[in-house]
Amino acid sequence: MITIIMDKKRNECEIVNRYKSCGQEGQVGIDYITGIVIFVGVVYLVLYLSTNIITPISKERLDTQYMAQSISDFLIINFSSERGVKSLNVVNLTRMLSYLNSTELNELTNWRYHVNITIRDMSGNVVQSFGNKVPEFVDVGYVKRVISTTQTAERFILEVFVW
Repeated sequence: MITIIMDKKRNECEIVNRYKSCGQEGQVGIDYITGIVIFVGVVYLVLYLSTNIITPISKERLDTQYMAQSISDFLIINFSSERGVKSLNVVNLTRMLSYLNSTELNELTNWRYHVNITIRDMSGNVVQSFGNKVPEFVDVGYVKRVISTTQTAERFILEVFVW
């Protein structure tokens, strides 16, 4: 039911709906929804921009890890004596050691990264180490693989560090 009320002070007519309350309550709901949409939009932008800032930092970590994995795969594949045993990490250790002695390891990464390759026995003692010493406070890509030799049944640990 709609009623017209005359305001004598202002000489204006006001239409009042008796079933609904008068005022700007509908406007308050729209303002609330608009505020929520703006807040969610700002939170989304902050998260989107922060991930774009963090991604290049983590990408460098993935590059060094990938490079370490590639170098270890290169050594295993190129210095295995038979094609059938490549999946078992059986290598010709004397050929691998002579290659690592005669090669500049940074050349394996096209001079973009520093490389250290360490061969340890199963008790953890260093048998041979090639390349620069790994710095303490640097993000390092690291791969550790167990290899066997074709000459003996002895096993070694091949560690590749890239930074």
